[in-house]
Amino acid sequence: LFTTLETAVELDRLGRRFYPRRGLFFSIGRRDWGILQPDAAMKNFLWKGRGALFLPLGRAIAAIVVEGGFAHGRVPLLLRRHIGGENTLRGHEFGAFAGERSIVQRTELRVPLNFSELADIGNPMVLVDLHVFWDAGAAWNRPEAFDTDLIHSGFGCGMHFIPRAGLIYRITRLKTDPGMRSGSSSAGPTKPVW
Repeated sequence: LFTTLETAVELDRLGRRFYPRRGLFFSIGRRDWGILQPDAAMKNFLWKGRGALFLPLGRAIAAIVVEGGFAHGRVPLLLRRHIGGENTLRGHEFGAFAGERSIVQRTELRVPLNFSELADIGNPMVLVDLHVFWDAGAAWNRPEAFDTDLIHSGFGCGMHFIPRAGLIYRITRLKTDPGMRSGSSSAGPTKPVW
């Protein structure tokens, strides 16, 4: 039996969760695990936080999302933060980097091409935007000190196709760190981060 307990406090000033145009979101939480374990060494915790800011810039939308987590004590592999992939660090394989501590930032500029509000869904049939992004993040273990060599990044541009609220199809062209893939394209449905 492996028990966890998670508590969090959040401030949500977004007009809507799916494709917000303006607003602020902030949460901080703690996940405790091993609560019912007899071994005191298994009773540890993880602090995690997430913040997001969305600003309208005329027709465009600037989105900035920052997430981080810092663990105390031994962290089971399942509870380590894995970064990489479409929802954390685009341009890197899903879960390419893992550690007891992590920080990720995602910055995106979205330009709606054939709509101004999500209420326009259905007229035209599919909403389309163009986006340019830059993601950066790091994951590391204690007692390893944070070092700039741990930071990985990805940047690129693409298009989102939105047939209905809650569903986004994407086409992305991106480039990652030196020494990684020089560039790649991806397409398919994606879970909206915001």
